[in-house]
Amino acid sequence: MFIKPMLAASMPESKKSKITYENGYDLEAKHDGMRAIASRQDNIEVYSRVGKTYATHIPDLVSEITKLPVGTILDGELMVSSGMADIRGKQVPIPNFNSTMRIMGSNPEVAIEKQKDIQINLYVYDLLQYDGEDLQYKPFSERSKMLQELIVPTHNILVAPSWGEWGQEDLTSLMDAGIEGAILKNRESVYHAGKRRANTWYKVKMEQTADVVVVGFTEANEGKTGRWLGMIGAIRYGAYNASGELVEVGQCSGMSDKERDYWTDLRDNGGWENRVIEIKYNDLVGSGTPRHPQYRTERFDKKPEDCTMDQFN
Repeated sequence: MFIKPMLAASMPESKKSKITYENGYDLEAKHDGMRAIASRQDNIEVYSRVGKTYATHIPDLVSEITKLPVGTILDGELMVSSGMADIRGKQVPIPNFNSTMRIMGSNPEVAIEKQKDIQINLYVYDLLQYDGEDLQYKPFSERSKMLQELIVPTHNILVAPSWGEWGQEDLTSLMDAGIEGAILKNRESVYHAGKRRANTWYKVKMEQTADVVVVGFTEANEGKTGRWLGMIGAIRYGAYNASGELVEVGQCSGMSDKERDYWTDLRDNGGWENRVIEIKYNDLVGSGTPRHPQYRTERFDKKPEDCTMDQFN
């Protein structure tokens, strides 16, 4: 059973002083992995953010999910961990995004082979259904309490810790530990499947990122050595406006040689259209476009139409 995951809004500058523990928001670590909805019904399936199925990629994890009561649905993040950070007495995994994507972006046989040496975990931070009871309309505080009480962690199912009262120093500690940032969740918010609602969940990150659609390429300059001559120079990207039109926004580089080879091959042989990439940037310029955008990764788990201009507001 697939439930579209709820989404977090970017933190507006005007709200930073208001989104606090005292004003009703709990703190969670924001992990750079692959969003996953794990459904334990008569059968078991693990869905990506856009509903693609991945149970065949992760049989060891599926065997752990089998131990949950029928009628249980978890919301979390699939990720490879490169270690653990102690944040005020709570153990938080440090994600390895590239290792996660190398596993989950492979076909099932290759993914299973890679997991002989690397373990992939499900880091759970919400409980949407338990033993057949729909929990989406309960406030987050109740869902969080049930998650802590009912879901027993295993060697590859981890449960997001609850810190209780928190402050700016906790946000700083998360980022200093190599964790992408934090999600601040309104304790009274219900679960808005597939929605990004104001005054519910907000994300705070060390660096800004955006999901954008590839719309073309530039040619590489010859440069001093000519090493990239005939290859792509930068990826031109865009996003959908309120009218549903794909609008070119800018271009990014910052790729490794291997990534440049990959995108050059797609340019030359076809298949690059409507692919989604993630970019990182410092901030937005006056026109509302990213300043100093850099290529980060391809996002095979995102739909082009979900890449909208409102992420730059």
